[in-house]
Amino acid sequence: MNEYGLSEIRLKNVVYRSYIDIPISQIEEYVEKFVEACYEEDVQIDNRLIMAITQLTLDRHINVTFYAPINRAILPSSELNFRSYLIIEDMIQGRIRSKQFELEEQQLIDEFNDFRKEYDYQIVSPYYHIFHLENNKAWIDVKAKVMELE
Repeated sequence: MNEYGLSEIRLKNVVYRSYIDIPISQIEEYVEKFVEACYEEDVQIDNRLIMAITQLTLDRHINVTFYAPINRAILPSSELNFRSYLIIEDMIQGRIRSKQFELEEQQLIDEFNDFRKEYDYQIVSPYYHIFHLENNKAWIDVKAKVMELE
């Protein structure tokens, strides 16, 4: 985890789509749907895909929003929404590099919680999982917005 300062998300020309109450076991299918919708709009995704899970139920269903920066502006459609900018500041950040995603993610979230307690912050956003792919290397940055407790 980056303990030396807060991070941010700053993206331009962002498409996004939310899916409500989907089985977590089908997450890959929904990622593919989202990426296919981008290709149907004839846009290129800029090497990043962001996933924000906003709810997880006891029966393992989720509400999730996918975001992707693209190479140009588009008009919103029934498949994709569009925003000119996505900016979220004051975020804690960690990186997952191994193939043991679930284990490393849990360790990272534990570190986030320790950091939050130590500096009297509260996490006020979902965890944003930012999937990167560059030069045949892949990694996941995990970020969450924090605010000081009052």
